Amino acid sequence: MARPGGGQRRTRLTLILLVLVSITLLTLDGRNFGPLASLRSGVGGLFAPVGSAMDSVTRPVRDAWNGAFSYDEMREDNERLAIRVEELERGEAAAEAARRELEQLAADLDLEALASIDSVVARVVAGGVGNFDGGLQIDRGTNAGIAVGMPVVGGTGLVGRVIQATATRSTVQLISDPTFSVGVRVVGGPGLGVVTGQGDPDGARATGFDNAVPLTEGDLLVTSGTLRSLFPPDLAVGRVLSVTSDAVGLEKEADIEFAARFADLRYVTVLLWEPPQ
Repeated sequence: MARPGGGQRRTRLTLILLVLVSITLLTLDGRNFGPLASLRSGVGGLFAPVGSAMDSVTRPVRDAWNGAFSYDEMREDNERLAIRVEELERGEAAAEAARRELEQLAADLDLEALASIDSVVARVVAGGVGNFDGGLQIDRGTNAGIAVGMPVVGGTGLVGRVIQATATRSTVQLISDPTFSVGVRVVGGPGLGVVTGQGDPDGARATGFDNAVPLTEGDLLVTSGTLRSLFPPDLAVGRVLSVTSDAVGLEKEADIEFAARFADLRYVTVLLWEPPQ
């Protein structure tokens, strides 16, 4: 007959033995005991084929699962990539067109005089593309030396002039504004006229040319720079699209296309120039 309490003592003894064996194995493993490492490698090698087989069986299921839930994300990434590629292609085309026009302007104008004027580059932070009623807001102001009345150019032509300036912001009135006027002349020719904005971001009307002044399609109009002019001379304003005479035949008028491309404006240059007093 079994002694009373014998089963409980054996259970406790077995438990203590298992604890001691576990501590011993952990100690030997922490000290990189050679035989134990070999045993672990052998056990790993024994079960490796089983793990590989399970991986081969479950891989198609995992792939199908991941594909089903990542398809929408991949499609969105592809769409974003396609849009970005299209934007870069449009940017290259616009840059090439601007380069060609700048070369043409350099051939038509004496740019050395303009190069002597100090300037500040500013970023357009409001207005701009498709919104010309309120002018442009730029991210530079009096702290950068900008003052009311200074000319603003962008790309290949005159954009407007500063009408308000704070320490870090300025407002630019565009030449397309109906209240904006600038005196112009034909490059390489005599005669003066006036370009007045008409609310059209692409072009305006030039008036006041004497009927005897040669004025033809393709002529480049620049700021006249006459005495007390609000702008220095030789800033490109626009090219003549068509020429007509007024009702009495004494003056010539012209529709022009602005030299500056308002739809592409991201940055502008403020000329630190003030008209003589």
